Amino acid sequence: MLAFIAHEIYTCKFGTFLCNSQRERMNYNLSEKTVSMWTHINHYAEEFTNPFYIAPPAGEQPLRIPRIPTTNTFELSVWKALFMKYSPFISTGGGNPTQSSNETYREQLMRDQRALNVNLTELLAKSQELLEKLKVSERKAQPDESFVDISAVEKEEEPSCEEKQSNSDEMVLPNGVVVKDSYIP
Repeated sequence: MLAFIAHEIYTCKFGTFLCNSQRERMNYNLSEKTVSMWTHINHYAEEFTNPFYIAPPAGEQPLRIPRIPTTNTFELSVWKALFMKYSPFISTGGGNPTQSSNETYREQLMRDQRALNVNLTELLAKSQELLEKLKVSERKAQPDESFVDISAVEKEEEPSCEEKQSNSDEMVLPNGVVVKDSYIP
């Protein structure tokens, strides 16, 4: 759709992009004299619909993940569908270069998406099996009575820094750092 909009900005077929403002479009009565580009897009909605979109189940909100643009210059590429649409140097193997190229690309994407969906379904099934096995093994596990409850064992209190200082020329801080006599305040 973006390539279509970018192309139609300069063709002047639709009144949507004529004039410099909405006020000028109203002064020239363009809404009555021309067709809106959005009317065209709504009429041919199937052509502009993303074939990979999977609607969320009823009652659930769609997952909204922000898209972060790539700023690494090594990852940037030319938008061939827009900037090389009429290039005589790009061979796409058909009469209309962009049509055959886009449809071939779309078909390839669809095949790849179907393969990914199959792999994802298999992975989900295997993960469900593993979760079930884990639940079963947890149920079978009996608590071992040879373990000692640590909360029941009384700890011996360690001497404070002052007590350790009185016993020697060194002081051991609670974090384990040893301080010599000359550094003790």
